[in-house]
Amino acid sequence: MSNVEQSTVAHNTEQILAEMFAYVINDCKANGDWFAKLFVRTGMASKLEKNHAANDKSGVEIADEIFKKTNQQKYITKAKKADENSSAYWCGRVLAQYQKKSGRKYKDIFTYILLDDLQECFPAYAQMDDQSLFQALDKMYDEAQNRTNLKILREQKELSRAQLADCSGVNIRSIRLYEQRQVDINKAQAKTLYKLSQALGCRIEDILEKNAE
Repeated sequence: MSNVEQSTVAHNTEQILAEMFAYVINDCKANGDWFAKLFVRTGMASKLEKNHAANDKSGVEIADEIFKKTNQQKYITKAKKADENSSAYWCGRVLAQYQKKSGRKYKDIFTYILLDDLQECFPAYAQMDDQSLFQALDKMYDEAQNRTNLKILREQKELSRAQLADCSGVNIRSIRLYEQRQVDINKAQAKTLYKLSQALGCRIEDILEKNAE
C-alpha cells in the first residue's frame, strides 16, 4: 500500500511530475534519470501525455506504483512535504510544461534532456522567463541528439556524472566540459582517458571523438 493515502483530489500533470521527482530524488535518494526510464518503461509517461488535465493519484503515489511494478520496492519510503524550492521539484514541473508546449513524448524528452544536466542548470534557468526557458530546453534537446561518446557510454552504464567522477577519480567538472564539447577530450591526458575507460568498461578509443577537429 502506498505511503500516501489514496486521494480523490485531481492533480494536474505539472504537480504530479514535480512531486514525483522531488520524492524520488530528495526522499528516496534514487537517481532521477534512472527513474525517468522506469517512468517511461512502465507506460505511466504515456498515460500522463494523454491526460494533461488531471489524475486521481499524486506524484508520490505514482512513483510508488512504478517502484512496485519494476520490483524496486526498496526505494519506497515515507514521503516528506515536497520542497517546492528544490531543483528536483522545479525540474518535474518545468518538464511537464515543456512536454505540453512542445508536444514531444516524454520518452524522447527524457532521452535528450537529462535530469542530471537540468539540475546543474537550475540556478540560472529558474530565473528565466518562460520563453527563454523553453528556448534553452529546445537547445539542450537538439544538442543532446549529437552526444559525445563519453556521454553515450555513461548513459549506457546508467551513471550520473557524479557517480562517474566517484568511480573514475576524474573531476566532475572535467567530465561535464568533455561531454559538452567545451574541452576536446581527444586532447585529454592519457591518464584521464585510462581512468574513464576503466570506469566505463570500454577501450580508450571508444571515448575519443572521431570527427573532432
